[in-house]
Amino acid sequence: MMRMTINRKMDASKMFAVWRIDSPWQPLTRKGQGKRMGGGKGPIDHYVTPIKAGRVILELGGKCEFEQALPFLEEVAHKLPIRAKATSYEMMMAEKEEAEKMARENINPYTKDDLFQIGSSIIMFRFLLSLRIGQLFYIVFFLRHPKEETLETKMAEIKTEPVDVQSESVEPSESKKVEETPSNEAVDGNKPGDLEAKIIRQVEYYFSDFNLQRDKFLKGAMSTDDGWVPMCTMLKFKRLSELSVDGQVIINALKKSTTGLMEINEEEAKIRRIKSKPVPAETEEYLQEIKERTIYCKGFPKQGTTLDKLIEYFASYQKVENVKMRFFKNKDGSLGFKGTLTATFSTKEQAENFLKLESVKYNDYVLKRQWCADWEKEKTQEFEERKKRKAEKRSTDENENGVEKETESRKPFPRGAMLKLSNLPDNVDRDSIKKALAGFDANVAFVDMISEGVAYVRLRGENAGKQVVEKVENNSITINENDKADISILEGDAEEEYLKKLEDRLESSGNSFRGNRNHRGGRGGRGRGRGGRGSRGGFRGRKRAGSPGGEGTAAKQTRSD
Repeated sequence: MMRMTINRKMDASKMFAVWRIDSPWQPLTRKGQGKRMGGGKGPIDHYVTPIKAGRVILELGGKCEFEQALPFLEEVAHKLPIRAKATSYEMMMAEKEEAEKMARENINPYTKDDLFQIGSSIIMFRFLLSLRIGQLFYIVFFLRHPKEETLETKMAEIKTEPVDVQSESVEPSESKKVEETPSNEAVDGNKPGDLEAKIIRQVEYYFSDFNLQRDKFLKGAMSTDDGWVPMCTMLKFKRLSELSVDGQVIINALKKSTTGLMEINEEEAKIRRIKSKPVPAETEEYLQEIKERTIYCKGFPKQGTTLDKLIEYFASYQKVENVKMRFFKNKDGSLGFKGTLTATFSTKEQAENFLKLESVKYNDYVLKRQWCADWEKEKTQEFEERKKRKAEKRSTDENENGVEKETESRKPFPRGAMLKLSNLPDNVDRDSIKKALAGFDANVAFVDMISEGVAYVRLRGENAGKQVVEKVENNSITINENDKADISILEGDAEEEYLKKLEDRLESSGNSFRGNRNHRGGRGGRGRGRGGRGSRGGFRGRKRAGSPGGEGTAAKQTRSD
């Protein structure tokens, strides 16, 4: 697939591509990334070994700009079995110089938290697609430490559930710096800082009505100790551990919460949802009440949009209890953001106020908003209409009058679009006629070659033939540079007679196709069989005449010398 992408996308007149390592002889496995890289077995090992060795897999070059090659470089990166991003040659060299400088000055790029992140990570190999303008494109593989990444350069990762699946990661080193920065401490001792506010929001989301009704892991942990959940269990949640790996920091943040949803035990080692606010039963009335305060939003950018960014965006409006991103599955099994979501507000009045706003934008993207219930009705109606169209098409194929219906639904040929070419030389073919008419801006649909130097040309568009004849001088056109042919337009009865024959011809060919499709035909059919044993015809097991023990002449005579 990667080879096909390169061949189809690149401009062969300006660019070239050389594969330094042949592609695998069988498709790469579709298993998860950890399983693919963990063992290094099978077809994936075809690329793992060059990655570890730092070899070049693909050279792609030519006269072009980085922006011209970026789209299909990213497409190739998406097809590769490991995460990738595209970058310019200059950016790659700048990173290399920075790494060499740190090595010369004996600067350790890893902090304590960085080492923790590396130790807990399964895969640390990443690679870049890079380009040197005017010379060579390279796919370069190397080991990057986490500190080199920023939120702007990371690939957007998908997060569908609160239980840490495919969420955008925040480096522990950055989280630690935020904890130790004096500016993060609140001026008022009871007011949470930025990090503490994020911790409160994340923990309370885990214990919210939305999450507890679908999070089996957390519900199981709450059922063992009167609802208390140890901090060591809470730190297993990826999004929470990305904010802080210190349980005491999380406890101190929850002490500043003003919602009254959580409580802490005396030893400050466990937390639970307060018993006075039990999780509501998932009844039809409860689900309908949630739907009545849920808004459907469309128009978000499909690339680079994360759940954290969306939660931060909706924080500027009235309280939003839940934001649910909608995803689609790619051919390789990965998930992609659709650019749509549902946002559930605390009250129906708050949802109405958001819906009444004249214009709502997200980073200059205008958002389309409507009630989630109305959107679901539209989708249901679209599904029913699509289902009905398929049923009608299926019944048309099976209906004995389906031929007449299809004939009636066929669009009529445009009038004033038929040309007649006469006095054609013998060496003229369809391509030469199309080439000659192209000089008169003629959009040729079909060329019907008739014997005795006559051809009929059907153009696309009403009165298209009249426009061509008006441009021709002396009703004559040049074909193959030296040959001349007379040109005229079919009008009146001559045009109607020709188009009627053409329609009859198309209908006849359609009937023939349908007949062959519904009935067995072709050469031989089923017939009496091919002979041999049983009841398939032939000699039915009897001895052939002329064979040993048989009578008569031989079945096959050989030439005697």
